Amino acid sequence: SIRNRFRATISRIERLDQSQALVALAAAGGAVTAVLTHDAVADLHLAPGVEVWCLVKSVAVDRVPV
Repeated sequence: SIRNRFRATISRIERLDQSQALVALAAAGGAVTAVLTHDAVADLHLAPGVEVWCLVKSVAVDRVPV
């Protein structure tokens, strides 16, 4: 089950290639990025400024120093 969840606002969506997009999110604890398919972005009506719930499985997280 997913126990890690938080609200965030989409700050930008960047096309990576023909099938994937990078979705940048601003959350209270910092910045988060996720790679989604273009179909998922369209199906979920994602766009900059939209507030979303992020559901994160701990095994799927990579920490990158800034």
